[in-house]
Amino acid sequence: MTETNDDFYLRYYVGHKGKFGHEFLEFEFRPDGKLRYANNSNYKKDTLIRKEVYVNRSVMEEFKRIVSESDIMKEDDAVWPPQDRNGRQELEIVLGDEHISFTTAKIGSLIDINNSRDPDGLRCFYYLMNTSSSCLNQFNWISNYGPSFIVPASNCDVLYEPCDFFKELNKTFSNAKKRIYISSLYFGTDPYEYELIDSIRSALDKDPSVRLVVLLDYLRGSRIDNHQEKTTSKSMFLPLIQKYSSQVDFYLFHTPLLHGFLRKIIPNRFNESWGVQHMKIYMADNTLIISGANLNKSYFDNRQDRYLKLNNCPDLCKFFIDIIETIAKQSFKVEANHDEPIFLGKHHPYEGDNAQYRLEVEKNLLSLMKTYQIRFPKPKSLSNDQALIIPLIQMGMFNINNDRDFNIHLYSNLPIESKLYLATSYFNMTKEYENEIIDNKRKDTEISLLTASPQANGFYGSRGISRFVPIGYSENEREFIDRAEKKCSNDKQIRMFEYFRSQWTYHAKGLWLYEKDKEYPVLTCIGSPNFGARSIQRDLEAQLAILTDNQELRKKFHHECKRLFQNGTHVTSETFKQSSRIAPVWGPLFMRIFRNFF
Repeated sequence: MTETNDDFYLRYYVGHKGKFGHEFLEFEFRPDGKLRYANNSNYKKDTLIRKEVYVNRSVMEEFKRIVSESDIMKEDDAVWPPQDRNGRQELEIVLGDEHISFTTAKIGSLIDINNSRDPDGLRCFYYLMNTSSSCLNQFNWISNYGPSFIVPASNCDVLYEPCDFFKELNKTFSNAKKRIYISSLYFGTDPYEYELIDSIRSALDKDPSVRLVVLLDYLRGSRIDNHQEKTTSKSMFLPLIQKYSSQVDFYLFHTPLLHGFLRKIIPNRFNESWGVQHMKIYMADNTLIISGANLNKSYFDNRQDRYLKLNNCPDLCKFFIDIIETIAKQSFKVEANHDEPIFLGKHHPYEGDNAQYRLEVEKNLLSLMKTYQIRFPKPKSLSNDQALIIPLIQMGMFNINNDRDFNIHLYSNLPIESKLYLATSYFNMTKEYENEIIDNKRKDTEISLLTASPQANGFYGSRGISRFVPIGYSENEREFIDRAEKKCSNDKQIRMFEYFRSQWTYHAKGLWLYEKDKEYPVLTCIGSPNFGARSIQRDLEAQLAILTDNQELRKKFHHECKRLFQNGTHVTSETFKQSSRIAPVWGPLFMRIFRNFF
């Protein structure tokens, strides 16, 4: 028997009497470390199950911590619903000099709790006793990297195809009653995009109080897409800016990494390699759609990405509104009566004091994120009808590296015998990530990576120097696979797949983590970052880490992962010996020079 403290005792019972007799579940932790468990179900003549074991001191200490942090010892069951025909629950706890003994009815759902006379107390009780809290206990570290938002799992809709993405955007924008927020790299100039403009115009027309805020990248948003009509992302919104000037705010973020003489000599299109506004957040009222997709024809047609729609999530929407507004205040504003965008901040990003500009933005963002982490701290528990959402912000130019640090922690702390699926549109993994995945991973874990085949790469068939980019990414793959195969004796430990779908390109990124022997992922990340140096150092990025024990939501994420990987072909070092994959002699040199820009 293991020695334990004698200041802790816990007993929980839930049961009812019905047509199958007395059915119940009961467990008890005693001060000496003895755990008693009983489960009686008379359905189909099931027999009573009884178990008794002793647990060690660390287990008891962990239970004491969970109970203490739950604040259950501060509650009172005086107005809790009494037992009824559906059964009853009993909870007794001794913790040091404190003692509680509660009795209440069986709780069907959080709706019952919210409608009760003591929703806060019952919610505390419900979360403490809900067995799905093991999911949160396993991954409680993720709340270190951002504010913790809890949403009903049923409010999360996974979209699978580009046409679904376009349909939901149209519907979401046209139904807006208060606000529309768009954060993207750029906005296209094709008929699809004109239809989105019409949906936005419809919302602005219906109610003059509806506000539209758009944040795009200055360099990409000013580039001419349609040379015949001279249209740009900016020109697409000018009619709205002119007609609804009191309702529309249109901003262009300019990277501070491109300034001085360099900005004058780098030609258009290539100047975007120095850094862009890359967050893909689309909101209307309290609905949020996050993706890696831009608002452009190919992303609505045959460019595969990922898309998640979150319904009725006001706190999460407010967080991203504040992020967008903070960046907007240090950006350029397009106004109807000015030919050129007007800079709003104190320090100019490319003509003024560049260092002061970056410090100012960093200070404002850090203050904002600290405020939200205080308001939305690490939750004490998570029920199986909920999802925990952590926004991960990556803005290396402003010394904000939450997403990078999250990924490094995850790779170096993968659960026993887990499976990790990683997806990236452009394979350009940093050495830091590569070292964690290849050198420091557990030998009992499996990692599968999916990236675009050369034919599915968005730069495939481009003009000029861009046409060499797929060769560079292919060379990155080859080097990674060679290193992984030398390090891992089991070829299933790390596997690389290339996405190919005829007439499609590939742009999906993120991850899915499966625990040991689990069919569906417990954790996923979705948003704009790739796993390369550019995402970490040069671009403004945002994604969501989503943790849930809800089987329906986990099943949706599993289906998403499976659909993407089923279009992947397994590649090995032998693949790169084929004549079609042998890189030119300058291939490795090209990527070493430019890898931080793609």
